[in-house]
Amino acid sequence: MDIREKSMHAKKASKLMAAVKSDAKNQALKNIADALKKYMPDLIAANRIDLERSEKQNLSSPLLKRLKFDGSKIEEACDGLNSLISMKDPVGVILRAMELDDGLELYKVS
Repeated sequence: MDIREKSMHAKKASKLMAAVKSDAKNQALKNIADALKKYMPDLIAANRIDLERSEKQNLSSPLLKRLKFDGSKIEEACDGLNSLISMKDPVGVILRAMELDDGLELYKVS
């Protein structure tokens, strides 16, 4: 599957996720954070292999730095996921409403 196919799948999934209840989204985020912590040693080991290969391919230092996924970055990712869980779900929030005509209302919903 190439990057275009992956992005098309992600776009379709985002529409489906918008209809999912907040509790289910939050549980999914928690499961991701838990999996990141559980598999941290494996992720770090696989990332080391990627970094070594990238160094051999003469990838620039700034790119190598961004590719590095070590324990502190994994912890930051988990903190970010937990922060998202604590936030109010913005999907379905009415951003603006106006009456266009008698009995005809227009809503802008996130």
